[in-house]
Amino acid sequence: MGMWRAEELFNRALQCDPTDGDTIHRFASFLWLARDDRGRAEKAYESAISIDPKNPFFAASYAHFLWDSHKI
Repeated sequence: MGMWRAEELFNRALQCDPTDGDTIHRFASFLWLARDDRGRAEKAYESAISIDPKNPFFAASYAHFLWDSHKI
């Protein structure tokens, strides 16, 4: 599956349920690791965390992203 198709499927899933923290979190990781779109990835990580602030996986992934981006 191409990256454009993957992004299209993420967007369709988010249209169905824009408050699904797991999908937003996975989309953030996709944006960061596959697309190297750090701006959109950061916003997506923040969105996932705002939906479920106690989710340790969201927080850990976001921390790893920030560390890799030299923001912490």
